[in-house]
Amino acid sequence: MDIGGAVTSNPALMVAPRYRHSCWLKSEATRCLFVSTTIMFQKSKTPNHVYTVELVFMGEPSEISDRLNLQPNNAFSQSQNRPPPSRQHPPYWGYNGERETGYQSRWESLEDGLIFLLEVMDSRREKIIAIGHQFNGHWWCGHFQSSFDGGPTLSAKLLVEISNYEIPLRIANYYSSEE
Repeated sequence: MDIGGAVTSNPALMVAPRYRHSCWLKSEATRCLFVSTTIMFQKSKTPNHVYTVELVFMGEPSEISDRLNLQPNNAFSQSQNRPPPSRQHPPYWGYNGERETGYQSRWESLEDGLIFLLEVMDSRREKIIAIGHQFNGHWWCGHFQSSFDGGPTLSAKLLVEISNYEIPLRIANYYSSEE
């Protein structure tokens, strides 16, 4: 393949010789490689399925944080609502382990993400069970997909571990085209 004077057999490699000092990226999946003074783009394969995981309680964040001795990564307090007639949002507390070693904002395996979060929260299991009953707790998982060629799989062992917390697992599916 001829790419602006250079030859490559890699069809995923593109050269943009006119744009020597800037890099225009079509998506996060495109990496910009600087070779000599020519910018090359190499398209990397984006996973068709990525996941986010979070422990969520529907309740006032300050009370939940006090009881767990843990600050949330995501929260919304009742005091943040605007007065009616604005739409009222319920307060919630969410934790994804962002400040912990091994954290990933997106997981290629839902099982790996859940195992990570369960390990982080294991020392708080009894508190999570009590709070979960009072504040409608759940394990929230976002499944972001660009194709319909699969999806999450969870082992029986992991499902038993999740059930030990006595709160449900919720998987929200989101589809987006890469075009």
